[in-house]
Amino acid sequence: MTHTCVPDFSSAPIDPVPPLHNGRKAALPLDVLIVGCGLGGLSAAHTIAQAGHRVTLLESTTALGNVGAGIQVSPNITRLLHRWGLVSALRTIAVYAEGFEFRRYSTGECVGFTRWGTEIEITHGAAYYYVHRADFHSLLHHLVRQSANIEIRLGCTVVDVEPDPDVYGRPCVTLAT
Repeated sequence: MTHTCVPDFSSAPIDPVPPLHNGRKAALPLDVLIVGCGLGGLSAAHTIAQAGHRVTLLESTTALGNVGAGIQVSPNITRLLHRWGLVSALRTIAVYAEGFEFRRYSTGECVGFTRWGTEIEITHGAAYYYVHRADFHSLLHHLVRQSANIEIRLGCTVVDVEPDPDVYGRPCVTLAT
């Protein structure tokens, strides 16, 4: 499914939040390589860079696209987005989940309902949202572009990984190019 209306977060401010890791930085900054610029890769890159490490993201596609469908953003993820200063931006792209309705496939008859709304915020400390994956990806991409410690390299298809530091040439990845 192609999503045609991905929001542009290029000028969106990040909400003020306390620094991650209580502001501490790694005593020995590392060069970290992440293969894949999806939701997990972007999230990992942000967190690792906030600890003072230098991150390079390798992505096989030549352009970050707007592919995906609707996804559920549960409270455990919403809490992270709050910590990362993305509350305001998240609210512009997400739908607040009041509840979830279960329907019988063959007839459409409602067979159950779970109420979420403010109850889930009280119980789990954060809201439950629905968001289009492309919008969510765009939001995280905007976040990592704010860091000078993160470099994204597109068009880098990884064909081999050598993680062992004892192998000649140290840990490395081999690209198709």
